Amino acid sequence: MIDIDTCPFCGYAARVVRTRDIAQWWYCECSRCFTRQLASQTEEEAIGKWNTRVQRPEDLTRQV
Repeated sequence: MIDIDTCPFCGYAARVVRTRDIAQWWYCECSRCFTRQLASQTEEEAIGKWNTRVQRPEDLTRQV
């Protein structure tokens, strides 16, 4: 299983959730602040999306 990064907003642990409908979508959400992502068709895809972070503008200016 792929490791799940912590929440980008509060830093708390995240978890993978599977919906209970017929389609069985997957998404990751924070266990503390309940931030969640859009659903994906597979567990691996959901974790990959959750673990992908965008660089903040202030991080980009520090690299220059």
